[in-house]
Amino acid sequence: GKFPEFDEDTIENLALGSLTISEIPSIYSNSLLAIGNYIFTQYKDSATAFEFYQKAKEVDPNYYKVYEVLGVYYSDKKDCKKTEENLNKAIEIYPFDRIAYYLLYYNYKNCSNDPSSAQKVIKKYEALYGVNNFIKDLQAGLKNQNK
Repeated sequence: GKFPEFDEDTIENLALGSLTISEIPSIYSNSLLAIGNYIFTQYKDSATAFEFYQKAKEVDPNYYKVYEVLGVYYSDKKDCKKTEENLNKAIEIYPFDRIAYYLLYYNYKNCSNDPSSAQKVIKKYEALYGVNNFIKDLQAGLKNQNK
């Protein structure tokens, strides 16, 4: 999986020392997520990775990426309910998290076997972004996000 990364503005703000106090917990939380992801992907140690994810949540319980990553963690564990809870929380905190919509859609479609809820995710996404093709728009958005 792809590790959470700092965007160019955050890197520039760090370099210039122009972050606000409220942004600092997210930076620490993001680092803990990256360490957890590394442990999970390189060492296949999900228990230790989970400890880092939980610590990231403690450091900044309002950082949407924490819940996105926990959604992926629980998806890997085939825990459909906890996947759903965490991804919905990520979207609640930051409604523009394209990845969370895709993961939630995938969870409903392939884990929970709940096509009605999967369709609701599509409709919510399409209404938010003003598009009429969820998968095509999502693929384009993710491609641009990864540039």
